Amino acid sequence: MHPVDADVLANVTEQAEKTIAAEEESWTSGSDEDATPEEPSGLADAVAPAAKAESAPAVEAVVPATPAVTPEIETTQDVPAPVAATPPRARSSSRVKTTFLGFEHSDGRIEDVFDRARESVSAERVKFPVGWMVIVDGPGRGTSFTLLTGVSQIGRGDDQAVQLDFGDNGISRSNHAAVAYDDEERKFYLGHGGKSNIVRLNGKPVLSTEPLEDGDQIRIGETTLNFVAFCGTHFTWSAKN
Repeated sequence: MHPVDADVLANVTEQAEKTIAAEEESWTSGSDEDATPEEPSGLADAVAPAAKAESAPAVEAVVPATPAVTPEIETTQDVPAPVAATPPRARSSSRVKTTFLGFEHSDGRIEDVFDRARESVSAERVKFPVGWMVIVDGPGRGTSFTLLTGVSQIGRGDDQAVQLDFGDNGISRSNHAAVAYDDEERKFYLGHGGKSNIVRLNGKPVLSTEPLEDGDQIRIGETTLNFVAFCGTHFTWSAKN
């Protein structure tokens, strides 16, 4: 049992004593001596709360505890840096493909770059030119050829002085026509080689040997050449200065 508060018990006891004294005084003054004295109701009423108070456990004031404050813990999460997407690896192939840009399909001929270099050097070292032939129309347009003293044959073969091997099939491989420079007369001449395709000089067919002058045009097949004279009546390499 829980102990009863001392102040409450003292008050109850004092009240009970006063009640008992009052009851005794009323008993002595009463006329009916044989009457059974009744238990003072006030005492019972006073004792009852005391008994209840004594039997009832004292209720302690429950003070709600201050809830503990849980400190906030900052959690730092390492965020991984973004990783660049790796492009898918190309499927490996054992074959290596090489693509050449800007080159035409080869015709199957194997050319030696050193031979070409020697030819260009030889062309630069040509001495004593007497004139030139320049393709002004048709396949190979813009190509020039150097003429020397004597006979210069015109054809598609590699041994021709004026090699017109640019795809014009109307030109024979050898000696379709020829240009001759006579150093003694200081004159040029054009002759045909007896081929089926006609050689034309300034639009007219060449049936025999014809004089050739500076600026004349020669047409064979689809190719037109312009003749440029360097030597002539005004100059020749054989003249003594």
